[in-house]
Amino acid sequence: GRDRRQAKPGDLLFFHQPWAQAFPDHVMIFLGEAREASEDATDWVVYHTGATAGEEGTIKKVRLAVLDHHPDARWRPVAGNRNFVGFYRLKILE
Repeated sequence: GRDRRQAKPGDLLFFHQPWAQAFPDHVMIFLGEAREASEDATDWVVYHTGATAGEEGTIKKVRLAVLDHHPDARWRPVAGNRNFVGFYRLKILE
């Protein structure tokens, strides 16, 4: 679902960008409280930016509170964003 209050460490956040023909889906992993540099926050996620022509991409760790204000609204993990599919938990983690 889209309610971040229900998110648990290991949950996956999905985004769908239908105009991105090669790779329309993007996944982030919800960490919750990070072990290092947590800043006493419990809303950390990690993701790979994806490769582009000439670049391998990079792994980033960021707070959901920061993504809420991402300059490109399609990457905001909020219910009103039609590109944000939601949080999902793998059955193996239940």
